[in-house]
Amino acid sequence: MRMPVAQFVVLVHVDALAIALARLASVSGGGAKVPECRKGTAVRLDRGTRMTTTQNNWRWCRKCQALHYAAHPLGSVCPAGGGHDAAGSGHYSLFTVASPPANAQGNWRWCAKCQGVFYGEAAASVCPAGGQHDRWWSLEYAMPTAAPTPQSQSDWRWCRKCQGLFYGGSPTSVCPAGGAHSKEGSGNYVLSVADGPGSVQNALFRIVSAYGPTWVLGESDGRTMYTAGHVALRANHDHKWLLKWVSYPTTFKLARAASAHIELYWPFSSAVDYAPLILNAKSPGYEAFPDNPDSLHFEVDPLGDGWVAINNRSHSKVLDVWRAEARDGCPVIAWPWNEGTNQRWRMVPVA
Repeated sequence: MRMPVAQFVVLVHVDALAIALARLASVSGGGAKVPECRKGTAVRLDRGTRMTTTQNNWRWCRKCQALHYAAHPLGSVCPAGGGHDAAGSGHYSLFTVASPPANAQGNWRWCAKCQGVFYGEAAASVCPAGGQHDRWWSLEYAMPTAAPTPQSQSDWRWCRKCQGLFYGGSPTSVCPAGGAHSKEGSGNYVLSVADGPGSVQNALFRIVSAYGPTWVLGESDGRTMYTAGHVALRANHDHKWLLKWVSYPTTFKLARAASAHIELYWPFSSAVDYAPLILNAKSPGYEAFPDNPDSLHFEVDPLGDGWVAINNRSHSKVLDVWRAEARDGCPVIAWPWNEGTNQRWRMVPVA
């Protein structure tokens, strides 16, 4: 097996960096479409192009050769069996864009089921977790195409059979559509390598409720039965959480993205079912609770198709929308698992 040799890259920066919101778009119909790209040309960002910061924590899988997102607590699914194996991988970053820049190809998506990245315009994709890839929750990524340079790693390819991105420099690969990946018709994609090889880092997520893509886990604004500092279901809010690893890949803390010291806390005893979740910090407007590590530690229970229950380790209860009310500001509490829609979440990686 030939490993992709990670080379460090000077990341491209442009003026007026912008955070791109998740583009929620349904999968288009029709058969497989070859991604059009300019082969052998240098990556060039036109003046005025609006581009987000890069998203890290992407890894190469030594078993199947695919690129996958390694920081999701749900884990991944590899077509070679089990989860992806990132041993020996570099630490890759992907660009996310509001509109693809010149000489980079947009419409690449993250799959919520397998953690892979795939060309999202083709409906004829194949996911190793079963069925088609799930692009509904993904940001849009842009894959630069360029001739090999000392600051980048080339020979990443689109597979016309499964639509995924894989390393084409290895003589062997495994495709979820059967056999090996096919790079027929593919351009030569170039990936950035950021601080790699290295451990999986903390990551930003949007936590989306099963009530719909506009309903997210957020913070109370003080107009509900709880004051600010409590956690609530919010509508049309761009609330992001920082997932802070305690024990990768299973146990983590959740903190405000903008204030990483303000963490989600489960304040009541295990005998209490009705327990509101609180943001804990020694800051004005927030309650500070005694140090109890288990009340700050969370895990996920997979529910299928990318859905999870978010479980607190100390109480074996899950995040639950109070009284199953899909309304802005409804408190999120601790409650025993009852298979309700109000207990199902998606953790969507963002930049």
